[in-house]
Order: sequence, then structure tokens, then C-alpha cells
Amino acid sequence: MAERGLTRAQVQMVAWTSIAVLVGAVWFATTQSSPVRTHCRCFPGDACWPSTAAWNSFNKTVGGRLIATIPIASPCHDTFPGVSYDAEKCADIQANWPRPELHDETTHSPMAAFFANMSCDPFTPRDAQCIIGTYVPYAVNASSAEDYRATIAFATENNIRLVIRNTGHDYMGKSTGAGALALWTHHLKARSILDYSSCAYTGKAIKLGAGVQASEAQATANAEGYVVVEGDCATVGIAGGYTQGGGTSPLASKFGLAADQVLEWEVITGTGELLTASPSENPDLYWALAGGGGGTYGAVLSMTVKLHENMHTAGATLTFTESSDAFWAVLQTFLVNMPAVLQAGAVLYWQVLPGNLFYMPQAYLPDGTAEDMERLLQPTLGALKKHNIPYALTSVNFPTFQDAFYTLNPDMNITSLNLGGSLVPRSLVESTRSATSLVNAIKSVLSNGGILAGISMDVSQSPTSPNAANPSWRESLFLAFLGIVYDQSNMTANLVDQKTVTNVLDPALEKLTSKAAAYLNEADFNQPNWQQVFYGANYPKLVSIKKKYDPNDMFWGPTVVGTLPPIRVISHQYIMFLDTTNFFLPPFLFLLAITANGHLTRSSNISDGCRSIPGDISWPNSADWNALNKTVGGSLIATIPIGAPCHRFFSNIPTYDEEKCNALRNVWFLPETHLPSSSSPMAYSFSNNSCNPWLEPDAPCTIGDHIVYAINATSPSDLQHGVAFAERHNIRLSIRNTGHDYLGRSTGAHALAIWTHNLKSLEVVEYDNANYTGPAIKIGAGVLAIDAYTFASANGFMVVGGNCPTVGIAGGYTQGGGHGPLASSHGLGADQVLEWEVITADGTLVTANSTHQPDLFWALRGGGPGTYGVVVSMTVKAYPDTYASSAYFTVLDNGTNTDTIYQAIGEFLKVLPSIVDAGIYALWVVEPAGFFLMPAFGPGLHQDELDNILQPALEVLTDLNLDYEYSSSENATFLATYEALTSNWNVSDYNTGGRLIPRDLVSNNTDAVVQAIRNIGSQTLFSGVSFNVKNAVSSPDEVAVNPYFREALFNVFMGVAVNYTDWAVNIAGEDAITDYFLPPLEALTPNGGAYMNEADFQQPDFQSVFYGTHYEKLLSIKQKYDPDDVFYVKTGVGSDAWEEQPDGRLCRTLTI
Repeated sequence: MAERGLTRAQVQMVAWTSIAVLVGAVWFATTQSSPVRTHCRCFPGDACWPSTAAWNSFNKTVGGRLIATIPIASPCHDTFPGVSYDAEKCADIQANWPRPELHDETTHSPMAAFFANMSCDPFTPRDAQCIIGTYVPYAVNASSAEDYRATIAFATENNIRLVIRNTGHDYMGKSTGAGALALWTHHLKARSILDYSSCAYTGKAIKLGAGVQASEAQATANAEGYVVVEGDCATVGIAGGYTQGGGTSPLASKFGLAADQVLEWEVITGTGELLTASPSENPDLYWALAGGGGGTYGAVLSMTVKLHENMHTAGATLTFTESSDAFWAVLQTFLVNMPAVLQAGAVLYWQVLPGNLFYMPQAYLPDGTAEDMERLLQPTLGALKKHNIPYALTSVNFPTFQDAFYTLNPDMNITSLNLGGSLVPRSLVESTRSATSLVNAIKSVLSNGGILAGISMDVSQSPTSPNAANPSWRESLFLAFLGIVYDQSNMTANLVDQKTVTNVLDPALEKLTSKAAAYLNEADFNQPNWQQVFYGANYPKLVSIKKKYDPNDMFWGPTVVGTLPPIRVISHQYIMFLDTTNFFLPPFLFLLAITANGHLTRSSNISDGCRSIPGDISWPNSADWNALNKTVGGSLIATIPIGAPCHRFFSNIPTYDEEKCNALRNVWFLPETHLPSSSSPMAYSFSNNSCNPWLEPDAPCTIGDHIVYAINATSPSDLQHGVAFAERHNIRLSIRNTGHDYLGRSTGAHALAIWTHNLKSLEVVEYDNANYTGPAIKIGAGVLAIDAYTFASANGFMVVGGNCPTVGIAGGYTQGGGHGPLASSHGLGADQVLEWEVITADGTLVTANSTHQPDLFWALRGGGPGTYGVVVSMTVKAYPDTYASSAYFTVLDNGTNTDTIYQAIGEFLKVLPSIVDAGIYALWVVEPAGFFLMPAFGPGLHQDELDNILQPALEVLTDLNLDYEYSSSENATFLATYEALTSNWNVSDYNTGGRLIPRDLVSNNTDAVVQAIRNIGSQTLFSGVSFNVKNAVSSPDEVAVNPYFREALFNVFMGVAVNYTDWAVNIAGEDAITDYFLPPLEALTPNGGAYMNEADFQQPDFQSVFYGTHYEKLLSIKQKYDPDDVFYVKTGVGSDAWEEQPDGRLCRTLTI
């Protein structure tokens, strides 16, 4: 199965973790008679909670059918009052725990274990807690409409939470709830076959009570020669959330969604009224109940749905596995061919699992034959044969649908996942590019610890009567059902895993379309945009219907219509809800006083001129952090280093998980491992070995030099609140997007970070000012290079960005200068900027361009990141898209040709100016293994043109009798050429240094340059990044970029490998860059410069090396817009006024 949670995820523990720490205190508080706020439902222990007499009276009203909850797993513990530990019963419960039948006969046990929150878990130790917790404390075993009315009335009169439950099949937590009274519909089992006649439909139908399960409905229909549309799990209640949420089915491609079958509802509204809802009677309620979400508009007593004549059915299974990339090629063929398969009436259930395993356990073709099924699958089978991949296919003819269903779909266990999901539209397989992107997204899900299952069906046909199912269903190709395996023993891990689903897995698919959508029954309950994603354009209409039939909001659940403002349910013992404007649960309180070594401290006042750190009396108290978290909408994140699974403890929390640790190590050097984290630096030296995943488990894991908290900013106001809080409380502030940062500027010990990663807006604009008129793209602060490239290409443009696809384009990249594949043709990233939106140190949102705040506009264009303000967005020039070509060569050092290789490098340097002057961006590498061009990138050049330009360089290799491999290619667009590049983008593997090498030095003193290159390349990594940016601006002073850039032929980017197991050796490597490798280059370039984003963070004279003659002007602008140095970064303008102490504390070195 898939690796779980901590392997990939950032650990974001705000409200969630606070509960884990404070559970005892909070639960104790809730059992006292506390005053009740009017905006909250009454809770056990509140003065307003019904008395025993009230409950007894109510029990009589419902005929003795009130049931008090005793947790199903209580025999596994000694801790629930009145229940003794019973080893035999406990063993039976544990053995049958995955079976839905164990849970569907209870009034309280949710099959999505997450929502039980380990309140009474059979797999925790005998002496572990067993409490009511998040289970419903009471349920009414309803048998009539009168029971419904009485239950709704009791909940209304006593202001207590009400939930509707049948079986407990519910991934979204809507059929359970702490402190709730459940209306248990499970025994409303009436079913009858009818001859139905209405304006919309005439024919056979079946009327089903609210408690009827799919197997029961199907058995009744089958006995008369019919089938009813049901899901793939026979124990799901058919009239509840399944159909009310839309309802997938093996019969969906032939007959439509379950919601499409509904003819009539019987329902009790929030005011206790019994109504019939059909297309002609209460049609708005009928429309909403059919696909608009369960447990929302009323409590369903029964529904009447169409029956269909039974039919012979073909069934099939398919399995294959292949370790090579051929696996993904076959999967792409499968996906591209899928529309034709579904249009023939088939429904496919398939999975892509870790280890490149494809498994399709169920495929149905109603009214079809096995031969038909094989013919439909033939493109996939042909691709398997083409790639010589063995596969197992079965295809069988069955006399009825039920025979196929029960053969291919044996008794199902509960799916134990931290769940997410997405509706994938057919449009994504209509072009090779989009289909490739879809496959890559599936790869991303797996590489981030998830699994993916697809339910493929064509429900594009319009239902007989319109309904509220998300309109995106009609355009969908398949439902992607994805997640991370639930951890039976570690709730903290599950909280982390669910965050991974929200922040990593779901977005991998969502970003492929402009209109994300999901099946509201099988999705992420933390989905931030659930109103649009779950309900689409229907949401406003559904809200009005909700208000009409349930004016008092008696029917409430996570992500149901009318849950406004959006509610984040905290799944533990104490839950408040409804009015979230006054609801806040404290963040990870015990972190507030943790120092760098992970110990609690109560130190004295801080020294004058220093920032506050945890443990100081001046550090913000819990009320301050609570207020900030509330102010930013609950988006404050407390850091737990992502390396925690490799250590026994993090701050006294057991975190070690060998499986997760190994998985983390396997992907540690991929940027995607760190992107979702608000704290993990990709240049690992800047964590200062705080929580090193490569050390032994007993090694300490502490906050160390990681930031302490981060605000997951989604709006300018979040940025403003973060800046104001840091200034008010005198704490260090960092600005972070992805963590791509070789100089440690986006992290900091004891800091609050503003995490801009989710400011993802992109917009094409027509820009017009005195300096530029034409197309432009406005880019949010969190947008990655690949996102900008993809968006621009989709609109016929291209924009200047970097080499690595996951670098944030509006942050340090552009603010630090920014070279990339288009540098020789269009200039640096900073040269492209037309306008910034930025929050200054006083909290003002300003627009900076050539006419408004022109000094700030200038400084941000290459004057260093995180220094003058927090960028919200930037607007850059957009260029017409063009074809492009790329080329590579490889010259391997075989031990005898080393001198010749360096001779070739000297000759290569002589022809390099002609290459970059032709608009080519050339990245070349020298290391002990050899000499590599990887690649030369030629925008606007055909392949033969690029070959001709590079020919002199190749002739050098030929003339020197060096064996080499050369390849080149061409693509129709910049994006296609970029995506075809073969470079691997690893991170956290090198400490870095750099120097800009001017043209005249190369032409006048080639031998000395080659010797300096050899000094580095013979021992470690040397990379030359070559470009011509001299004429991209009218003057070197037009932007704040170091003017030395304009004279450079290439940028030296060198690295010494990080040593994870011996930190002293690692520090020695950093010092070697400063003291040994760079000085020969510096001696050749006196008064020279370096590209500040790819340089030595220990550079002694960084002011002149990174900023050149612009430093003094930049310093005056810094002092104007940030007089109190709210923004500090290592080697930033003005940073020499501060010094980091041994404990990480930031203190002034002089008085300004």
C-alpha cells in the first residue's frame, strides 16, 4: 500500500494539534456547567443541555427508541463507565473492524475512522481513553414520520446539534458529530415496486424507505426482473447521502447517476412538515435533494426511483505492472481511449498503486459481450503488447447484471483512507499535451505518498428531470478517488496526511483545469473551495432552497450547503460550530515557549536591540497567537520539521516511523518534497541540522533554525496582519514561497513566516504606460515557474522565468535578478517587470511602477528579495509564443583525456560569445565525470539553426579527438521545448557559491579562466550558465540588478555536496567554498560581482559583490520604506546592521 503522511507532507498543526495537547483540559472544561454562548449549540455539560428528566420524557415520546451511545469498541478498554474489558469480544471487534456490517448496525460508529477521532479505538492500548468524544451521545431509532418530527422538534427546542444517519458510510463526517442527537433511519426498510406515471416518466419504479441498503433494493428489483441503479458497495444506504449526493454506479454510463433516477421524495423539513417532492410538487425541493447533498434540506423518509429491465452484462478485469516509463505510456493510452469505452455503456473501476501497478478489478458493459469489452480495451492491450508488458485480462459473459456485480465485486471492506477526490473532465484527454499532464498529475499523487482509484463513467446524458448534481459530472471522464492510508494508531499522522491530501494530492489534479470539481460524497472534507468544487454553479440556488425549507439550520454538516461562513470542524472532544466569527481554538500552545533546543524556558527580558524569541517574557503569549490565528482565518501553522518521522521524538511527541522515514529519504532531494511545507528549507544547511532525517532515530529533532510559525496567506490582508504582528511583537519575520533559496533568506530561527505559496492568481492584461504598451501577465506571489509557463502558453504567450519548474517566479527569483532559458533573447526576470503590488513595512498595500512609487519599483527589480516589502503580485511583459530548439552534448572523462577536455573547454569558451549572441541560453557543467552541455536552449531557432550555431563547438571536440554524444530537438512552443528538457532538479544536495565572469576576461585571459574552472570542476560541481543580457535594458541602471550582470558571459554556479551524517564536515565544505574554491575566481575578477541567488551566503563583501554600485541607493530606499528593519534577510540590503547570535537570536550590531 501507499506510504503515509509524514513522508511528504508539511506538518501543519494549528487547531488540530492544540487539541491533541490540550485534550484533557478541554474535555474537563466541557463537562462542567459552563455558560453557553448564544451562537453555539448546547453541548454535554452546558447548563442548557437537556436534563435526565428531559431525555426520559423524550424517550417516551419516541416509543422507547432513544438509544444512549456505548462506543462499539468499549470492550477493548477498561475506561468506559459500566463496560469491562473483554479480550474475546475485543479480538472479534478488531477482526471485523474493516467490515461495514459491524458499523452499520450501530447508531454511532462512523466508517470513516477519522471522524471517530480515536475517541474509543479498538487498536489503542487497553488503558487508552474510551469516551463518547466525537460520537453522537444519543440516537433515535426512527420507525415513522412521527419519530422524525419529534426528534427534530426536540433538537430545535433544546438547541442541540442534529445529524441524520443510516449506515455510517460517510467520508465527509456529515452523519456524526460531537454533542449531537442522531436521527437513525436504518430500520425504515419498506420497499415496493410500482407502476409509476407522471408527466416526466411512465414505467416501473421502486419506492424505498430511508434505511434500505443497496443489496436490499437490488434483491427486491431482481426478483421481478429489474435492476436499480446502485453504487459499488452493497451495504450503502441508497436513499440517503448516496443518491442525495449524486451517486456513482456500475450502471451509470447506461442509465445515469443515482440522482438521475429519482421520481419522488417523501421528506420531513426543518420545521417538521411532511412533504412530497417531485418535478411537479415542491419541485425546488425535489431538485435540491437529487444531488445537492445529504442531510441538508430535510430528513428523507422515502424515495421513489426508476427501475430498468435486467440485462446480460459483460465483465472484465485487467492487471499489469512495469517498472519503466512504458507503464505511464500505457496508462496514457488507457486514458485517451477511455471516452470511447464509456460511450459504449461501460463503467470501469481501476487503481494506480505504488510500484507502477495498474489494477482494474471491475469493468462492466451492460447489454454487451465479453468480445465487445475486449474490443473496447484493444488500444490499451495493443499498447501493452507494443511495450512487451505482460498483463492479466479476464472477460466474461454474465446472464444478468447482478451475476456480474456479485462476481466482480465481492464483499467490500471499509476504505480506510485520508481521502480526497476530483472530477477529471474528458477535455484532459483530447490532446497529447493535456493527457501527458494528467498522467504526470497521477504520478505526482503516487510520489507524494498517495494512491489513486478511478471510477470511469459517462453521465453526459441529461436526466429526465433536471437535478442539483454538480454540472461538472456531465463533462467528467472519471472520478479520481485518492488518498493516503489511514493510520490506525497515530491520529497526529492522520491529521498530517489529511493536510497532504488538501495541499498536495488534490491540487495535483485541480490545477489541470480552470474549474476544479469533486464528487461531494468522496472528496476532501477540508476542501477550501468546497462551495464551488462540490456544487458548482448550483450553489447559490441551493442556498436559497436551504433557507426556505430549513430556516433554523437544523440540518448541518461539514461542507453542506448553507454552512456559511466556511466552517472548519475540529475533530476532537470539544466542537463548536455555526457562528465561526467568534470561534477559535488555540494553536499548538506548548510550542510557544520552546527554544532552539526544544526545552521549555522562562527567560528574563531580552537584551536591547534584539528580536524576541520563544521563552522570552516579551514573546507573544497564547492570547496573542490566538488573536492572530483568528485574524488570519485560522491559517496560522505551527512548525513540526518534516524530518520528524526519522526521530524518536519531536518536543516530547513520539514521531518515529521507520517506513515513513525511509520513504522520506527516498524523495528528500526532490523539490516537491519541500514545496508543501511552510518551513522546510531546500538548502538544508539553513536548518542547522535541527531535525536531520539522515541521522539515527535517537538524534534530537527540534525546531532549531526552522521558523516557528507561518501564516498560510491567501489574501493581501493576511500579509498585512503578519507584518503588523511581527512589528508589534518585535519578532523576526521571514517571507517564504517554495523554500528554493541557496542563501537562507526565506527561513530563520524563531521567526514568523509569511507563506505566500497559495497566492496563485494568473491573469492576462493589456498593459499601457509610457514605457510599455502590450500584453502582460499578472502573476501572484505564489505562482511557480511551470504554472506561469503553462498559463502563458495556453494564451499564446511566453514569459521569462527560471530553469527549475518549481521555483516561485515573483519572489526571490525576479527580485534577485533572475536568469533563465529566455535570458539571451529577452533579458533577466527583473527586466520584465511592469508593476508590483506590495505590502510595505507599515502595512500599506501599494502599487509600484515606473510612475507610482518608482524608487520602490526600481529596488524590487533585482535589488534583493524579502527586503523592501512583501510582494502580493507582479505584472510582467508577455511575448508571443514561438518554436524553440534545444541541444545536449556529453564528453566523459575516462581518466586519460582530462587535459584534453580542459583544452576543449578553453576553445569552447572562445566560441561561447557567438552562441549567446544568437539568442541562446547555454548551461554547461564541468565535474570529475566530464564536460556536459545540458542544454543549449534556442527560442525562435529551428533545430538545424541551433545545430549550425553549435557546430564550431562540436568541431572543437572533433578536432581534439574527444568522443562525445550530441543530440538536438525542436518543439512547436517554448513550453513544449522546456518540458522536454532532461535536467533533474534536485535540492538539498549542495552548498553553493558563485561568480559572474565577464566577456573581456574570457577573451583576454582564457587560460586563467580554464585553470580556475579546473580548480573547481576536478573536485566538485562547476556549472556555467551563459547568456547575453547586455541589451535587454536601455542602461545597466534601469533596474536594480547588479550592473556587472550586463558584462557577464556566464555565471559560475558551484557546489560542494552537503554531508548529512557529519555536520562538522558539512561546515568545512561551506568554508571551502568561501576560502578555497571562490578566491581564484575572485582574483580574476577584482571589483566583480555574483548573482545573489546563486552565491556564497558567507560572501564577506556581499554589499558590492551582490549589488555593485547600486548598494547605497538601495540602502536609502530600504530605510525609506522599512525604517525599523521589519524585513531582514541574510546578505540583504541593510542586513549588516544585524547579527545572528549563537542561539539564533537576531540582534542589532549598531544603532541606526
